[in-house]
Amino acid sequence: MLLTAKNPDLIEVVCSNSDTSKYPFFLYQDRSICFELNDFIYFRAGGSRANHFGKRPTYKVLVETSERLNVFLEFLERESKTFYDVDDAVIFQYCEYYQKQRSVNVADSTLKRAVRDVLGFYVYLQDQNKDLKLITVSDESGSNIAADAYDYNIHAIRQFNPLSKKTFYTHDCLAKKNNITESIEYIKSYEIEMWLEAIEEYTENEYIIERWYAYTNLLEWTGSRIEEIYELNLNDIITRYEAEQPFRVRVGKQGTKGYGEYRYPDMCDSVFSEIYHFAIRTRDFINKSGRKIHHCLFVDHESGEPLGFEYFRKMYYDVIKESRFANALNGMSNHNFRHRYFTRLLHKLFLHNGRKLNLKEAADEVKRDSLHASIDTLSTYLDLSYNFDEEDNVTEGFSRKEIKEQKKLAVFISDIKKALVQGTFTETEALENIFSATNSLINSK
Repeated sequence: MLLTAKNPDLIEVVCSNSDTSKYPFFLYQDRSICFELNDFIYFRAGGSRANHFGKRPTYKVLVETSERLNVFLEFLERESKTFYDVDDAVIFQYCEYYQKQRSVNVADSTLKRAVRDVLGFYVYLQDQNKDLKLITVSDESGSNIAADAYDYNIHAIRQFNPLSKKTFYTHDCLAKKNNITESIEYIKSYEIEMWLEAIEEYTENEYIIERWYAYTNLLEWTGSRIEEIYELNLNDIITRYEAEQPFRVRVGKQGTKGYGEYRYPDMCDSVFSEIYHFAIRTRDFINKSGRKIHHCLFVDHESGEPLGFEYFRKMYYDVIKESRFANALNGMSNHNFRHRYFTRLLHKLFLHNGRKLNLKEAADEVKRDSLHASIDTLSTYLDLSYNFDEEDNVTEGFSRKEIKEQKKLAVFISDIKKALVQGTFTETEALENIFSATNSLINSK
C-alpha cells in the first residue's frame, strides 16, 4: 500500500493524490510499516544518508518510482514472500505479474523501469545488510563476477548508456523476455490522428506542436529507433533537401549489422519538405537565442538548448497519458511506428507484385532498407502486410498535416452542401466559401 504525506515525519498522512501531499509512504496490507521501502525512498529523496544519485530527484520522479515499487510490494504480499525471499526466479515472475497488472501491451521501457527500480532497491538493501547475500552486480562483459556470485539470490548486470551518460542495472529477465513480450502491432492511421490531436490538447505553443509533428513524421516515415532520430543532424537535413538528395538516417544500434552506416528510408517529398522547414525554423531559433551553435534537431522551446535524450525518449508518454486518447493509445509507443514502416514497405511490394511474398523476398526487401531484421519479426511484418488498412493506403504519399487539412476541407464542403440544401447559402455564396477555404489550404503550404 502506498500513502502520501506532506513530509517524512508522517504528519497528516493522507490516502489521496492531493497536490499538498508530497512524500510517499509504504504500508503492508495489515497496516504495519514497510521499513525497507520507506528507508529506500527516504534515501532516494536525499535524506540524511549519502545520495548515490548525485542530486535530489523531482517530486514527480519520486512518486512514479514509489508507484512502481508499490506494485512489487503487492506482488510479494500476494505470493506470501518477504524481500529476503526474492531470487532470480522471483524477478522473472514479477516481470510477468507487472505486465499483466499494467497492460497486456505494456511498453518495454515501462517494464524495464519497473525492474530497474527493484534492482536499485536491492542494491541499496544489500549495502545496508552486508552480512546477507541478496544481490550481486557484474559488468556487462562479465569481467568482474565475484568468486562467490552464485551464493547470491539475485544476479544483476551493470550497463552504461552512452547517450544519457548514466549507469543502470538490468537483469536477464529483460534480455530473455520472449515469453512475456507483447505481440508486434503497427500503429494505425486513425491512431496516429489521435496521437497528433493529443499534442494540441497538451499545449497551445506553436513550436512544441510543430516539433511533435516533425517527431511523428520521422517515426512514421523512417522506421527509425528513437536514438537514431535523436542523433539526426539539423544541417545535414537542410543541406540534403536543398541539394535534392534523399533523406538519410545513420543506424545507431550497436551490435547490429549496418551499425554506423546510412539508411535511405522511403520518405515522400511532402514529408521531407515539412521536416526541412522545421529544421530551418529550429536553426533560426538557435541562432536568435544567443546559445552556443549546435546541430540538434529537437531543442527546448524556450532556451534553444538540445533536449536531453531521457526527455526525448519519453516525450510521447507525457503527452499521451494526459490526453482523452490515453486509453485508446494504451500500450502504443515509438516502436509501433517502426512496425508500421516495415509493414507498409512489404505491403507496397505485395501490391506491386500482385501476389504474396515468400520470406526470402521479404527479408531481402526489408534488409535492403533497414540493414537488419530478425526472421521472427519479418514473419510478423509479412502477415500484417496482407491486411494493411485501406485507409492507410489512401494516406500514402501525404504528410500528416496534409491529411488533416484535407479532412477539414472535406468536412467544410459537406457543411456547405447542407447549408445550400437548407437555403442558408445561395449557390454563389457556397462556391465563394469553398474557393476561399481551398485557397487558404494552398497558401498555408
